[in-house]
Amino acid sequence: MPYLIKNSAGVWCVQRKVPQKLEVAVARVVGAKKNKQAYLKKSLGTKDRREVSRRAVHVLADLDRTLREAEALIKREPKQPKAPLRDTLNDAEIKRMAEYVYAKTLAWDERCRYRATTKLLEIAAEHGITRANVLENFKFEFVMPSELIRLTQPSMPTPNTPRVAKLRSDVAELNAFFAKQTLTPPTIKHLGWIRMFHGYTKGYQWNKGGRLYSQPQGQA
Repeated sequence: MPYLIKNSAGVWCVQRKVPQKLEVAVARVVGAKKNKQAYLKKSLGTKDRREVSRRAVHVLADLDRTLREAEALIKREPKQPKAPLRDTLNDAEIKRMAEYVYAKTLAWDERCRYRATTKLLEIAAEHGITRANVLENFKFEFVMPSELIRLTQPSMPTPNTPRVAKLRSDVAELNAFFAKQTLTPPTIKHLGWIRMFHGYTKGYQWNKGGRLYSQPQGQA
């Protein structure tokens, strides 16, 4: 019997998993201190395996009765009306959403950054290299990534589909336009953009993320 277990004293018990939709109601029926009751458990009062089957029948009946009472309790309670769907946001809601997205973006940006340790900065300073003159001592060659559409969270190869081909074409067109422009101040280093999407699963609609990221990222 899969619902039979032994407690720490070696006494046989019956344990039943409570359906998730009944967990709150069962907790109320049995007078539990917690808000939800995930399992119902009752001792059979014996260590004798031969007695288990006979006693378990009655205990299981009691547990089934508890589940039926929980179902009846749910049916008696009036259903809470669903909140109406909205197609607008007020200014305060828009501001809160913008602040949340901004904070999440900054947090993600921090996780992706590499910083020089204090020890590395000290070694560089011994050789006359500082933050101000680092570009005078090192030559950086930036190359545009070959893939303009990238998947993150999870990170995986971008599939070749008609939808992705259209997205690549859009980004390539945008990059071609900006390649003809002059950006100021001249210290700005911008080779082009890539688009990053997140939350990819089977049947993905390409509607999550999709932000444009300037290349190269960070200070050039």
